[in-house]
Amino acid sequence: MSGSTYLNKVYDWLEERLEIQAIANNITSKYVPPYVNVFYFLGLAMGFAMTFYYRPTVTEAFAYVQYIMTEVNFGWLIQSVHRWSASMMVLMIILHIFCVLYTFVLPLLTVIFMLMHLSMICKPGISGPL
Repeated sequence: MSGSTYLNKVYDWLEERLEIQAIANNITSKYVPPYVNVFYFLGLAMGFAMTFYYRPTVTEAFAYVQYIMTEVNFGWLIQSVHRWSASMMVLMIILHIFCVLYTFVLPLLTVIFMLMHLSMICKPGISGPL
């Protein structure tokens, strides 16, 4: 039996039970901005690598982070990339919020303020005789 027919049978078996192609189409149809994709992938990959050693309990969490940083081969690198990726994602979210505020909300508030000011100027008695 050749390898490709065996893989086809395995894929067909998984497709029949899990609908892998529908899941893959759903995932790939989502739009992810290109600047977020790198940090998201790095954080996800490094977080997955850390799950082999990390125990998320209240009593053991700090000890396991120390173990990853000092005892695991390249654990310091995995943990640092994971931490920096998370920090960069938060920074990108903050920058995005400021960009939206600067390009949409502030001009909108300026226009609303100017219209309110214009309406008060146009009413007689508020600003005095013109």
